[in-house]
Amino acid sequence: VYNTPMETKVIKKRKRRSDRMHIIYVLTNTVTKRKYVGLAVCIDRKGVETLNARWCRHVGRAKLQGKNWKLCEEIRQFGAEVFKREIKCFVRGKLEAFATETKLRKSGKYELNSV
Repeated sequence: VYNTPMETKVIKKRKRRSDRMHIIYVLTNTVTKRKYVGLAVCIDRKGVETLNARWCRHVGRAKLQGKNWKLCEEIRQFGAEVFKREIKCFVRGKLEAFATETKLRKSGKYELNSV
C-alpha cells in the first residue's frame, strides 16, 4: 500500500505458481563413479543455466562452508573438475519433483546423497 496525494492504491502480490518446472540432475564423480541426485527449480528453459547455478552452490558450499556431506567431501578431495553434470529429467510441480527425487535417491544408485 502506498499513498499519493490523489489516491491510495493497494498492490496485490501475485499468487505463486504451484506447477513450476524443476530439473532432476545427476552429478557423477568420474574417478570413483559415485553419483549424486538432486533437484532445482528451473530458471531457464533448457535447464543448463539452472544446473550451472546449482553446481556453483554445491562447490561453494564444499570449499567455503566446509560441510561434511559426502558430496562436499568428494569435491574437496578430487576437485570440482572431475564431476560430470547431467540433467536427468524435467518435472512440473514441486510435489512431483520431490517425489521423483526421493524415489531415485531410495533406489540406492546415488551414494553421494547424505540422507
